[in-house]
Amino acid sequence: MARSSSSPPLRSPSYASPSRALHPPKPRLVTRSRYLLLYNSFSLLLWSTILLRVLFLILYLLLLSPPTTTTTVWRSLAHTHALVGPLVRRTQTLAVLELAHSAAGLVRAPVRTTAIQIASRLLLVWAVVEVRASASASTTEAEETTVGDHPVYASMLLAWSVTEVVRYAYFVAMLWPAGTTDSRGGGAWGWGWGGGWGWPALRWLRYHTFLVLYPVGIASEAFLIGRAVAPLLERGPVAWAWAWVLRAVLVAYVPGSYIMYTHMIAQRRRMMRGKQPDRIRI
Repeated sequence: MARSSSSPPLRSPSYASPSRALHPPKPRLVTRSRYLLLYNSFSLLLWSTILLRVLFLILYLLLLSPPTTTTTVWRSLAHTHALVGPLVRRTQTLAVLELAHSAAGLVRAPVRTTAIQIASRLLLVWAVVEVRASASASTTEAEETTVGDHPVYASMLLAWSVTEVVRYAYFVAMLWPAGTTDSRGGGAWGWGWGGGWGWPALRWLRYHTFLVLYPVGIASEAFLIGRAVAPLLERGPVAWAWAWVLRAVLVAYVPGSYIMYTHMIAQRRRMMRGKQPDRIRI
């Protein structure tokens, strides 16, 4: 399922009271901030790489490849899975650490919500997109394709990667060391350049891009899950049972998607009313 967002650290040093402004942050808080900064920076790098690879493939098909029609470009996007699939699997598996962050109290994200979000994505990248799309016994190995070898996989990755690049950039901005204490009582860690010119843009992107990207991601995920059901139903009892599990997942997408989307809209409203973004529990 499309990710809503993980939460920033429990408390941001930048919003400490002025009376504490002259006191350096506790070593434990600095260590936690440094670790989260490292994790979010690395995740930002990985998702940026995925996004650039997908965009380069699209640009190549549109600009550098021989004259093609819209139909052939769409079909050529089926190569996206072969191009970035392994990196996507590794990158998304790394997100399991976010469940540990939530359980350990490093971030304010609810454990249950985080677990559902991560599990749904792992289901897609490790199981659903690897299902063989052809159940024919006469299909050769070279001709055989997977569910991920479909252009919709590219639309799903675009929605995921743009969302994650914005999300991780937002947290990196929050956690980047400021170096000096500012008038808001900020300490040596947190809200470095995020309090400058880049912060309003990141905040706007974080709370507005999901309005389009979330439906695109959800629709793409549901399509791929649905595409995996048919070939599984044509195979043995284990595959047949697995197909019904995927059908149950599709049914759960309906209320789950509505709850997550309305949740994000509520957070956006709070932000637009001037609430401090790091105070929002998401």
